[in-house]
Amino acid sequence: MATEARVYNATGDRTSDPATFSFWDPVLQKTFVLELDSTNPLIPVNAVVTVPPLQYTRNAVTTTVTRDTTTPASNRPLPVELLAGDSLGPVAVGIGTSNSSTMRVHVGNGSSIDVSVPGTVSVLLGDSSGNGVTSTLVGAKRSLDVNVAASALPAGAATETTLAAINTKFPAQGQALAVASTPVVLTAAQITTLTPQTNALTDTQLRATALPISGTVAVTGVATETTLAALNTKIPAQGQALAAASIPVVLTAAQITTLTPQTNALTDTQLRATAVPTRSGLGIPIHDALAYTSAATTDTYVYRTGGIAGSIVATVVMSYTDATKAVLTTVVRT
Repeated sequence: MATEARVYNATGDRTSDPATFSFWDPVLQKTFVLELDSTNPLIPVNAVVTVPPLQYTRNAVTTTVTRDTTTPASNRPLPVELLAGDSLGPVAVGIGTSNSSTMRVHVGNGSSIDVSVPGTVSVLLGDSSGNGVTSTLVGAKRSLDVNVAASALPAGAATETTLAAINTKFPAQGQALAVASTPVVLTAAQITTLTPQTNALTDTQLRATALPISGTVAVTGVATETTLAALNTKIPAQGQALAAASIPVVLTAAQITTLTPQTNALTDTQLRATAVPTRSGLGIPIHDALAYTSAATTDTYVYRTGGIAGSIVATVVMSYTDATKAVLTTVVRT
């Protein structure tokens, strides 16, 4: 294809000549130098240059390069082909997402061209003869149709027939009869361990005559009669005895606290020295039911008339010093 370039100034005159211009051809990957001089004719400034549409032959039909944004299937892009012997290297195409996608074409020298692709990009897979790959709709997705010309199993792979035959030789879990069990063989050591002794005595043989015993038995650490006799003298006879004839014991701190009498408890002499005052309201009215409740350190008596669910006529609470309830501290009637 011949290339012609002309240069003009603002008034339509030629520029000073000669003039030299250079440009890069991305297809041929070369730089071209254009030199102009005063022998080139001039074109008026308002001249209109008409460029014919770019066309190519598609299936023996002259086809114009077009872009249809309404119907993408009607697009007729310019085909690009790397011929044998080209030094541009392999071409790689990367496709972005739908509706905002970009197709990038990389050539062997490292340069690339980004082309905006509106809508969804479809890729047709096929073989070297132009036969496309077909698919079948399975549910909401499509699966590729594959024709297996030869077995996909590796050499020596087990088949269902072989596995079924092996399955018949495995019995169900649990104890079974000998004919329905899998035969096994024990090692020599296991057979020796499980085989009964041939010269072992039977129960009848053991009981037929007394077994003779001979020899001495060495026993160490056994208590002697002297030690047991000395221990016996320290154990008193059963029954109550004087302190000198009893075994000394020690009580825990909690037991001592429990068994120690109160220091402010009244003695018999103190109780009898003067009359003990009583409260006039301590008497219990006539009643026909009594409910008793025991707590850790109290006993509560509820007196009622009209049965166990009747009216309460009096409540008596008896309080003790501790859970043993050995010492009564107060009696309160309400």
